[in-house]
Amino acid sequence: MMICVFSYPDKPRRGDAIAVLSPSAPLPARLPLPYELGLRRLREEFGLRPVEYPCTRALRASPAERAADIHAAFADPQIKAVIASIGGDDQLKVLGHLDPSLLASHPKPFFGYSDNTNLHLFLWNLGLVSYLGGSVMVQFGWPVAMHAVGRRSLEAAMFGRETLRLDPPASYCDENGRGCLRLLGAGACRARRRLVRHEWFLVLELPSVPMARESYKAPPRPERLISNLCASPYPVLRGS
Repeated sequence: MMICVFSYPDKPRRGDAIAVLSPSAPLPARLPLPYELGLRRLREEFGLRPVEYPCTRALRASPAERAADIHAAFADPQIKAVIASIGGDDQLKVLGHLDPSLLASHPKPFFGYSDNTNLHLFLWNLGLVSYLGGSVMVQFGWPVAMHAVGRRSLEAAMFGRETLRLDPPASYCDENGRGCLRLLGAGACRARRRLVRHEWFLVLELPSVPMARESYKAPPRPERLISNLCASPYPVLRGS
């Protein structure tokens, strides 16, 4: 069922605690330098208090354990927002362990992108607004300094309480150490995504919806693709 009315979870204020989770890949354990830089910027430049959870730096956390971190962060009244450390490629497996009633009754702003789109769509189906973008290890952990456009957008999304006009950057590319996320405005967008179970089947038919397109220089690893397909209850995907 399409949710037509959305609610905006209360946003954090400077000095508040925010949860830093790894719902997908455990890269904070493998690449600590950009992760620690991102945490430092959240503390020193954004005035927030990052709180880590058991799976944030765990190398082999199960989908159920990662879901437990999500539940704990959303249920904690001291946590005012949730941000992903980075993306990954198996967050589909986490969704089956989530309690939609818990998340709906304890709404929090959620920030993340890439594989975290799965959790964004899960929250979308609950009628909760979330924010695509802003992982700790990429946007906040960018070498030397955060991208100026990205920083302004993240500050507005995290702290702003007024309507924001999104103007396209003057230039963007993915070369020479510079990166961007390109938004594609679609006059009539129809997106279909099956998220492991029927209740997570999402169909969008909305006018003038901006679409975020993420490109890959290499195809996904076959073993990861097969693993995700095997998590589906659809017989055709299980090969039975």
